[in-house]
Amino acid sequence: MGIVHIVICGLAAYFLNHPDTQTIFNIAVINAGINLWSFGVMSNFRDNPMMATNFWTYIHMLTTFIGVGLLIYSFFA
Repeated sequence: MGIVHIVICGLAAYFLNHPDTQTIFNIAVINAGINLWSFGVMSNFRDNPMMATNFWTYIHMLTTFIGVGLLIYSFFA
């Protein structure tokens, strides 16, 4: 299920790749990278998810919410 979050953030970066929205595109790429990184950290705890730290869980949720917001913004930009 976590791969869907990465796809959402990647699609937001892809749709924002216009000369007019270059700053937002850079933010979307950084957001997608952090989302991918946090997904990788969380996948290390796949066997015992209760041992994962709350910090990486919060980072993954936050970057996913930002990615959804950027994806919605990309339709209007």
